[in-house]
This record gives sequence, C-alpha cells and structure tokens, in this order.
Amino acid sequence: MKKNLLALIFLTTLALCLTACGNSEENLGNQAPGDPAKVEKALPEPAPKPLDLSGEWRQTNSNSDDTYQALYISENRIEVYWVMESDDTTALYWAGTYEAPTSERSAYSWDSSNDHDITSTALLASGDDTKTFTFEDGKLLYSVSAFGETMEVEATKQEWGYISLTTSSSESAGAMVGSGDLGAYHVEIKSAKLAEDYDGNPAIIVTYSWTNNSDETTSAMVSIGEKAFQDGVQLDTAFIMDSTAFDADSGMKEIRPGTTIDVQCAFLLTSETSTVEVELTEWISFSDDMVTMDFDPTSL
Repeated sequence: MKKNLLALIFLTTLALCLTACGNSEENLGNQAPGDPAKVEKALPEPAPKPLDLSGEWRQTNSNSDDTYQALYISENRIEVYWVMESDDTTALYWAGTYEAPTSERSAYSWDSSNDHDITSTALLASGDDTKTFTFEDGKLLYSVSAFGETMEVEATKQEWGYISLTTSSSESAGAMVGSGDLGAYHVEIKSAKLAEDYDGNPAIIVTYSWTNNSDETTSAMVSIGEKAFQDGVQLDTAFIMDSTAFDADSGMKEIRPGTTIDVQCAFLLTSETSTVEVELTEWISFSDDMVTMDFDPTSL
C-alpha cells in the first residue's frame, strides 16, 4: 500500500514538472534551451548604417612617393591639398561642400560646390565652380587639372597628418611687424620709396632682404608672396622701366641655401596720401604667418 502511494505521488510530481516545462517552451515560441540559432532569431536585427566617408584620405596613384594629394572630409565639407613632403609644404587645392550619404551603400557620388571665398586666395587652388567626387570599391575618385594637364586621382582612407596640420596652423605666429621667418625663409622689410611706372603713374618701390634657409637653391619669386594695400584694397603690380631706381630682376635671382640678398617689388598707388600696407608671406603655405610694414607716402 505504501509503495503504491509513493508511486502515485512520484508520477503526479513528474506530470506537473513536464507541464511546467511545456508551458515555458510555449512562452518562448517552442525554443529549445541552448539552441543559439533560435536565440539569434529572437533578437532584433541592427538597423543598417549610412556609408561614412568622413576622415583622412591619401592619393594612391601619384608618380612620386613624397608628392601627392590628400583629403579631409568632415560632416558637410571636403578639403583637398597638395602635399610635398620633401619641402614640408602643404597647399590648398579644393575647399567645397560634402553631401553625406543617408543610407547604406557600396558606391556614392556627389557634386561639390567650390568655396571661392577660401580658394580664391590660394595660389594652387582650383577655380572650377564644381567638382565631382565618386566613391566605389573602397576608393575616392576625382579629376585634377593643373598646369594644362588633367589626371584622375585615386585615394584611399589613410591618415596623412591633417590634424597636426591644422594644429600647427592655429598656433602659427600670425602677423610679424618688420621681420620674421616665413617657413624656410627669413625676410626683413627695409625701406620704401616713391616712383613712377612706365606710363608716369605714381608707384611705390619696397625693398626687403630675403634669406634662403631651405635645403635647395631657389629664388624669392617662387618662395615669397608680395602684396600691398591702400584703403583696404589690394594694389596692382607696377611696371617700372628705370633700372637705376628699380631692380626688376632681383626676385628672379636664385641663391644658395644660407644666402641673403635684397629684393625689390613695386605697386601702383591709388592714393598719394593713404597708408600703404605691405604684406610678405610664404608663396605656397597653409600657414597664416606674414611679415608686414606700413608706409606713409607723404613722408617718403
């Protein structure tokens, strides 16, 4: 009798356990414990992310190992630079709009509008109104026209030093009065005098010393940018034929590293009384460094 009672209790307990397990499986959609495939199906799939092109890009099809184009893409902007590692030089080529993809995709293309407010002051920048950039097979593709030739550029995502470039630029010395270093060169604005151009128009001749501290023989004409302003407007270059008053060839003379010479530049005056603001900069540079000096025409 006791054995029958124990057997009945055991069978009842076992039935309750099976019923509970069965209910649990129904609640989990008949999911078998420990089945990873069914566990994955129960989780929500992640939403696809839009194609992300932001960051640094570097040209991969350049004919030179140390001269190439490099890009930086941010949220709504793309910048393209000429990079010449041997001269430690970076020059802006393109600054324009970037339209980021809004969906996941393997290829993408957009037309970038040129920011002429920035590129118009960069000597090696493109003057095109728009430029088409295309992404496919992991490469960024676009065309570059310079010096009468056009080439197709291919770039891949890799660091080239954009962050350090912008940091050094923001920490640059800025305007230096009278003298200072412009990249690998040292200049000192020494004097100014009044003159006339070949048509008899009033002009000013500025003399500055230029020291070549680079590793190459070069000239001021391809190393230093010369500007002058009156009443906030840039002055035109003056053509002076009097060789006794103006040395027109001084800027074209090449000098060896470590050598200093005097260079002259001339500008047409728009006023014989307004202050002339002279600015010297490195000809190809991302830096804001400049050497300045003001001259009063009435005192010359």
